[in-house]
Amino acid sequence: MSRLSRTQHRTLRVWPANLAAYAATPNPNAESTTATISPMTVFPKRRLILKRSLEPDFDHAIVRERRVLSAIPRHQNIIELHGSGNYMGRPYLLLEDLGKETVQDKLDSGLTFSAQETWPVIKEVARALAHIHKHGHVHRDVKPEHISLKEGRVGLFDFGITVIEGQITKREKDKGSLFCTPQYGHPEALEGRPPAKHFDTYSLGLLAFEMRTGQCLLSEIVKKICQKNLYALLGPVIVYRAASKHIKNWVEGEQNIAPYEKELILRMTLGNNRFTDCDQIVSAL
Repeated sequence: MSRLSRTQHRTLRVWPANLAAYAATPNPNAESTTATISPMTVFPKRRLILKRSLEPDFDHAIVRERRVLSAIPRHQNIIELHGSGNYMGRPYLLLEDLGKETVQDKLDSGLTFSAQETWPVIKEVARALAHIHKHGHVHRDVKPEHISLKEGRVGLFDFGITVIEGQITKREKDKGSLFCTPQYGHPEALEGRPPAKHFDTYSLGLLAFEMRTGQCLLSEIVKKICQKNLYALLGPVIVYRAASKHIKNWVEGEQNIAPYEKELILRMTLGNNRFTDCDQIVSAL
C-alpha cells in the first residue's frame, strides 16, 4: 500500500485506510463553516489533528495554509505543520494538536481575563505575528477563536486567509469577497486594500479589549450606532468601517480597564502614536 505525500517539515506517514475513516466521518465539532478538524493518531504514535475543508470550494484555504506554514520557520507560538497531502482529490493537513481551550472558549463561558492574564497572552501573540511579518506574511484573521491556551502555552492558528504582505490574490480580485472577519478587520482590510502588518496589530488591540471586558468592541459599537434593518441594508463593510471611527471614545470611556491598558489598545488600533510593528508591542509589554 502506498504512502501519502508529506511536507518538508516532518516525515510522518498516514495509512490511506485510516485517513479514509476520518475523511468520511462528519465532525460535529467543526472548527468553522469552511473547515473541520479531527483528532487522530499517526505513526509513530503521536496525537495530531487532521484538517480538511467541508466543501471543495474551500480547498484553496487548506492549500494556502499549507504553503504559509511551510514557508514560515517553526515558532513556539505558531501551530506546527507535520504533514499534508491529498486523498480522493481533496487536500488535507496534519497539524499539531493545540487542545480545545481557546480565548473564545473562556469568553463564551461568561468569564473575562484579568490584566495579569491578558497582557502575557497578547505579548505571545505579538511574538507570533512579528515572526510571521518578518517572513513577509500578514495573518489577517487574529481573533479569540484562533488563540489556543493549551497548558499555559499560547498558540496562534488558522492560516487559511494569510497572504504575502501587499499581495491581493487573483482569487480575491475575481471573487471580490471580504477576506477578513469584519468584527476584527482593519478599515483598510474592509475596503479591500493590499494586506499590511498593521492589519494584524489592529486586530490584536481589539482582541486585548475583548479579553479584558468580554465585549467584542466593534460589535458593541455597531449595536449602538446601527439598527438591524440598516445593517442589512448597508452590509458589514460600511457598518464596521463606520464603527471603527468610534473606537477611541469607546475605549477611553471603558471603566473596567486601567489607563495604561487603554493607551496600549489605542496604540494598536487607531489612536495616536500607533505601534508600527509587533516587535514594538512586545517591547512595550
